[in-house]
Parts: sequence; C-alpha cells; structure tokens
Amino acid sequence: MRKILDAGVVAGTLRADVRAEDIVVTVVGMFSATSLAGGDEQLQRMLNLLLNAVRRPAATVNSHEDIASPSLAPGPPVAPGLRVEPGLCGACEYAAIKDTRRGTTYLRCTRASWDSRLVRYPRLPVTTCAGFAELGDQGAAADR
Repeated sequence: MRKILDAGVVAGTLRADVRAEDIVVTVVGMFSATSLAGGDEQLQRMLNLLLNAVRRPAATVNSHEDIASPSLAPGPPVAPGLRVEPGLCGACEYAAIKDTRRGTTYLRCTRASWDSRLVRYPRLPVTTCAGFAELGDQGAAADR
C-alpha cells in the first residue's frame, strides 16, 4: 500500500500526508458499515469519498508558483527524512523542516502563516514560488 501511495505522491496525483494504515482502517470500516444495511450503492459512494480525500487538491498545486524564482541545481536533501528533493524550499529562509514522533519528516512554509498566496505544506519539489527568499537574503527580513 505504501509503495502505491508513494508512487501517487511522486506522480503528483495523491496527497503526501496520507498514511497507508489510515487507508486500510477506513476501507475495513466502510465494508463493515455497508454490509449491514447500505449495500453496494452506499459502498460505491463511500469509496468515491475516500478517493477524493486522498487526491491532491487542484487548488494547492500552483499556490507556490505565482512568479518565477531562480533555478537551483538539485543537491543533497535538506533533511535525510524528506523523501523528495525540496527544490527552492531547500534554500529558502521560510522553509522549516519538522520531524514527528512517528518518524515522518515534512517541510512547512512559515511564510504561509501570514502570506495568503502560499500553502503551509507545499508539494515538493517547489520549482517557483511567490514568497521565495534565499537563505541569508537581506531583503527577506523586510518582507516580514
């Protein structure tokens, strides 16, 4: 299941925050609930809801792509736990790498907390971004 979800994230069709164990629990619950009274029609509706929930929302696809930013050559990952190259976020002052107790590592855009053009958890790799500020850039502090 994890390999399928990872392939969907890499292809850009699935959200990166979906956990395989959550999918399994949800599917088991759906089959249990619909076997009592809902039937095939209800099961199909519930499966459609699940599929829509794990797909990457179209509204967040380009939210960091309002303007072109400098191209960066791929380098080593910013954090070993990130499964993909972060792109511009790897050199951005506003990128924050977070690790969870469960061993997941993710990247959060701190600028998104006050800049409504951006999303807090961008899909990686980010290739263009309206809020990009290179690490150590003196002009970035003035944006805050």
